[in-house]
Amino acid sequence: AVIEGLWLRFQGEQVEVCVRREQRRRILQTLVWFVVTLVLALFIPDIGRVISLIGGLAACFIFVFPGLCLMQAKLSETDSRSTSWHGLVILGVAMVTLGAFIFGLTTSNSIYQDVVN
Repeated sequence: AVIEGLWLRFQGEQVEVCVRREQRRRILQTLVWFVVTLVLALFIPDIGRVISLIGGLAACFIFVFPGLCLMQAKLSETDSRSTSWHGLVILGVAMVTLGAFIFGLTTSNSIYQDVVN
């Protein structure tokens, strides 16, 4: 849904056009998802490699996305910016930084282990 929303915003299409083409888009998205999954299942010999590779995504779900939500919530406030406001923005930045570091570390380690082995 997010990719579809970005695509429609990039194309500049109106809502009425989007509703008329929705079924065709959903069928195409489902077919692409199915074919990509099937191709990956045919060529990846061990599911453990996939699990280790996507393990870094957990850092995104635990740190990056909540940190981004916290920063967006605080930055959209129009009230006076108190000390707690600055502290929460700094906490959001720290969460995003830590999550990006863990994601990069685990993903690069997984790729390195796959290349070595």
